[in-house]
Amino acid sequence: MEFVRGVITLSAGLSAQAIKAANVFTTVCVMTRLKEISDIFSSNLRVSSTSMATLTEIRRNNNRHWKTAYSHIPPPSFHVLQLQAFASRKKSMFLQKRLSTRSIEFGDHTPFRIHHCSHCIDSPPISKRCYYSTMRGVYQEAQQAATIHFINVPKAEESIRAMIDGKKTRQHGTTKGLFKNNLLEDAAGFAQLEHDARTQTQNLLGEILLQHKQGEYGNALYLVDEISNTLCKVLDLCEFVRQVHPEAVYRKAAENVLFGLGHDMEVLNTNADLYRALKTFEDQLDSSEINREARYTARSLLYDFEKCGIHLDDLQRDNVVSRVVELEHKRHELEAMQMRLGRDEIISRGEVSDVPPVLLSVMAPTLDANPAVVNHMLMHCPDRNLRRRIDELHHASSDDIDGVLLSLLEKRHELSQLVGFPDSAHKELGPSMAGSPECVNAFINASKDRLLPHVVKETDVLLQTAREDGLSSLHQWDLPYYSSLARKTQRTTFASASKYFTLGNCFSGIDMIINSLFGLRLCPRLPDPGEVWHDDVICLDLVAEDGIIIGKLYCDLYFRIPKNTHPSHYTIQSGRRATAFNMQHETPICTLVCGFPPKSAGLVFSQVVSLFHEFGHALHSLLSTTSYQHVAGTRGSFDFAELPSTLFERFLQDYSVVSQFAVDPKTKMPISEDLYRAMLRESTRFWALETQQTLALAALDQHYHSRNFMRNPDLQSGLQSVFENFLHVAPDTIPRYRSFRHLTSYVSSYYAYPWCTALADFIWTECFQCRPLDRHTGERYREHILAPGSSGNEWRRIEHMIGFKPSVDDLAEAIVTQLSLSK
Repeated sequence: MEFVRGVITLSAGLSAQAIKAANVFTTVCVMTRLKEISDIFSSNLRVSSTSMATLTEIRRNNNRHWKTAYSHIPPPSFHVLQLQAFASRKKSMFLQKRLSTRSIEFGDHTPFRIHHCSHCIDSPPISKRCYYSTMRGVYQEAQQAATIHFINVPKAEESIRAMIDGKKTRQHGTTKGLFKNNLLEDAAGFAQLEHDARTQTQNLLGEILLQHKQGEYGNALYLVDEISNTLCKVLDLCEFVRQVHPEAVYRKAAENVLFGLGHDMEVLNTNADLYRALKTFEDQLDSSEINREARYTARSLLYDFEKCGIHLDDLQRDNVVSRVVELEHKRHELEAMQMRLGRDEIISRGEVSDVPPVLLSVMAPTLDANPAVVNHMLMHCPDRNLRRRIDELHHASSDDIDGVLLSLLEKRHELSQLVGFPDSAHKELGPSMAGSPECVNAFINASKDRLLPHVVKETDVLLQTAREDGLSSLHQWDLPYYSSLARKTQRTTFASASKYFTLGNCFSGIDMIINSLFGLRLCPRLPDPGEVWHDDVICLDLVAEDGIIIGKLYCDLYFRIPKNTHPSHYTIQSGRRATAFNMQHETPICTLVCGFPPKSAGLVFSQVVSLFHEFGHALHSLLSTTSYQHVAGTRGSFDFAELPSTLFERFLQDYSVVSQFAVDPKTKMPISEDLYRAMLRESTRFWALETQQTLALAALDQHYHSRNFMRNPDLQSGLQSVFENFLHVAPDTIPRYRSFRHLTSYVSSYYAYPWCTALADFIWTECFQCRPLDRHTGERYREHILAPGSSGNEWRRIEHMIGFKPSVDDLAEAIVTQLSLSK
């Protein structure tokens, strides 16, 4: 049996007449097909959002009764009418052929736009003329607002497998711009995007200032958020293009817009009139529950103004803007240098023995010290001197990377002090869950102390293996190799398990999880010509049970140069629900970027974890239902934004979940529990040592952004003073901070990874562990964690899920608990 769904959607924000006309048109559209549907499906037909009686009445009566029949369908600002039916494969194909290729014309106007997925059968379109003379004056507005979707989601998991693991095809037709933005048919369109955003921003600013003079503040928050939304839509898009697009002309055009609009954003963040209007709005809000999201959003925006020195005089605020723009240029300069790390030196592939086949597709005959593969090179290199050479090349640079990094840290510190904070860490951590660097350092140190016995034990295991090679001590470049050696069955286990984790299987598993928890499906579709930036990109629509497309996801999964292949999630457009001030609902659009080998038969388990982690971020953005984009999805504090992504990884630690999608591509048999347990055991064997390394980097991040470091700003000595308290290996002089890319874009936030690991452990244990795919638990999680995005008190939302607020010691203890469970 296959499930065929037809959905007719009307946009919000129409005039009353247009809404009425569009509803009538959709009713007619349904009625022209109702009889043939009924003939095929008889009693299997189910119609929702209106009544069968109403449709029957319309079908039996002539045109003059349509207006009367319309009274049965109240005029909403957003109306959905859908048809659903079950049928055999043969009947569903017939239905698709009859329905999905038709258009309906109204008078002499353009037909409705009918979109159908790649599974629909093509045939010549058939037109049927419909007339409704009294409504002809609003045909055009109604037609532009109404879109008919026929979505076939019979076996979503099979569709995803076929789309991702199978041969890719592309639709033909009129070329559209990137992300269906017609301005972006070529790189020149970025300049127009910038101009349009700047014009709209100035108009909104003028409206706010006019209302401020008149003493009106009722929609000040909406207007400020609309300014933020206008700029962020362009800035987020440009940041993504700069990082991922294969064409240099696109990347350069996007970077130019980033600098231009980024400057505008900082000028607005120092606009005193804007701040006063928003502050007055916040002061007028009462403490009722209905104003909670507005109050939190206003407070968050006001803090952004305060971080930019809104309390300073005009000359000092101009100085702040100049410093922020200079910091952005430094950040881009440092990022480019980090991308070139190790590229000036090469080593022969023959010098590294036993390279896994999964890496061969991303390795040239000569290997540069690419961060994407260097750790695997160290894992398979028995020559200690060569391991050291690889590690040194990985951090080698002909650029003045140390000078640029130190300058970036110093300028951040100076800016923080200029606007009234002791240092960068205090400036950034104010609105976070932790709230202060003191709390963060307490968590890091408490976690380090609890892990110490386990770290010593795991280090001793590696040292014992190294002694067989005549070594008396370990350096950091030795750890990957001897941890790989100590995992005696790892290579065999991982090689045997990888075939079960094709990308198609993994996305099938993701689809199964979100369908079980939330009733959602991932529906693959073919992109329009020009919509995507590379032929490998996969388009997925996130579809609710009622057929509504609630989000769009673009997946760019394979390694290529010059793409930034670090696993990442980018928000192209934040979701935002329609409100009294904002009548237009905005559908979230996200991208998921990875660097998997393009010819791999399957992923190793660490890559599967990365994929699930990034999808967890995307899910947070796609399911956010806030009224303000400023607090949508992952836009909040870093130590909460990492929670949904970390929790989504946990589904990979439950065999009852994994066995439902990790199947052999040929036999369709699931991975055996013994093989799964062995894979999980080997992947977490040195989990304490790996977590301690993460804590060391988190401590380094805090140290570099502290007052203490700025008293003696020496990068190498700062690194050694931190690492000697965490890592039980011999010291060296390799400048490892050069490859710590988190320092480039983020400030004092690396602690969020272990922090959210602990929070995820609490939620998983208390809510999901016994019934990981329970729908009721999923809906609770969606309501309290995902849907509010980054609005509201994060601790309160955690309490709603687990029943209490964990302390710093509780979080540190959870790190060790997670270690015990992983073992």
